Amino acid sequence: MTEPAVDSDTTPKNTRSSGFPGGLLLLAAAVILLSLLMRSKEGPRVDPVPQVDGDAELVELQPDGSLIHRAVRFQEALAIPNRTVVVDFWAQWCGPCQMMAPELEKLIHMRPEDVVVVKVDIDQNSELSRHFQISSIPDLRFFRNGRAIGGAIGYRTADGIAAAIPE
Repeated sequence: MTEPAVDSDTTPKNTRSSGFPGGLLLLAAAVILLSLLMRSKEGPRVDPVPQVDGDAELVELQPDGSLIHRAVRFQEALAIPNRTVVVDFWAQWCGPCQMMAPELEKLIHMRPEDVVVVKVDIDQNSELSRHFQISSIPDLRFFRNGRAIGGAIGYRTADGIAAAIPE
């Protein structure tokens, strides 16, 4: 019969697990919590101006109340200062996109001082579509002073679009 193995090392074993000591762990948790609280008071996080460009169509209200569609570069449209730029990612084959087009025109008439509508055909601008990860259309993105401030997916009336634009 063999005898059971006995640990002959009598030095004290460190029973504490590796990692942060308790006080340091609490301090780290407090710093993280404080930073989260401070961030929530800063307002919503906004994305920087996208560096991707492409073709777009600016829908402009004329003095006589008519609307014209003018070809522009996407970056040029985003650079319009002090107005909310509503970017409509759409396609000609999309029924809900076609239904929403007159609603966007109504929005321009409702809020001519502070809203600009820009249309981006996803079939003609695959790079922009990829950059913004467009997977369903119509997809509206809202920008102010070149920075993303929100968005909405799916058909909406003019009032619904206006309500979705962050203040």
